[in-house]
Amino acid sequence: MNSNELTGQLHTKWAARSLVFLEKTPSTQDAARKACFEGAPHGALYITGNQTTGRGRMGRSWICPPDVNIAMTILLRPAVSLELAPMITLIMGLSVAEAISGMLPPDAPGALIKWPNDIVIDGKKVCGILTETVTLPDGSYACLVGTGINVHQRAFPEELSDIAGSIYTQTGGDIKRALLAALICDRFEINYEEFESEGSLSPVSKRYEDRLVNTGKTVKIMEASGAYEAEALGIDPENGALFVKPADGTIRRINAGEVSVRGLYGYT
Repeated sequence: MNSNELTGQLHTKWAARSLVFLEKTPSTQDAARKACFEGAPHGALYITGNQTTGRGRMGRSWICPPDVNIAMTILLRPAVSLELAPMITLIMGLSVAEAISGMLPPDAPGALIKWPNDIVIDGKKVCGILTETVTLPDGSYACLVGTGINVHQRAFPEELSDIAGSIYTQTGGDIKRALLAALICDRFEINYEEFESEGSLSPVSKRYEDRLVNTGKTVKIMEASGAYEAEALGIDPENGALFVKPADGTIRRINAGEVSVRGLYGYT
């Protein structure tokens, strides 16, 4: 994977049109954070196949071993209010799932979404997404949407072997990383523009729900006040909040970024 290979397969207007390919980097998220203060444009993409100290949600690490996976961060300067920024994680999740599915044969296991930020194939996590916001000196904000995708990786640390997989281990698909990254950017630009135009998830909510693996499953909601189990019912089509029903039968709304939702494969 290199910048020429990726650029040659893009069909976007602004997503990844400013492209920084990093042969090796501690973190694409940190590279994008620095660039956003230096005037990097909306849609700038920072991508590597060798990330050494990347991070995921809840302080977890996300390492990208050399030449098998993708670690990338897209820099956004949103035209929507800061309150809507958490929905961008769901936009990227849908885009990744659509791009992966578009590269696999019809009989391969589907790329599904574990709300709000993971992509799962055949019960194992193959992708995680971390969205961070940065307040800029002029009072505006930028979004850094980091995405790590296990593409060709065949072995995982023992502590992750029960929960982590790659596109290759889960489907046998030997797909091109540059083409996958380009397709993700293509899908993200389309989905993001629909979201930004409406100021809600409503244009893409049906496609998101069709891939949501949580629906009908028991999940564990981790809140500051404690944890409880509930049945996941689906998302709010406007803002992507997860509707859950605990044992008392009430319907509760869980907003992305506020709590941890565990289930499906039990990682912490």
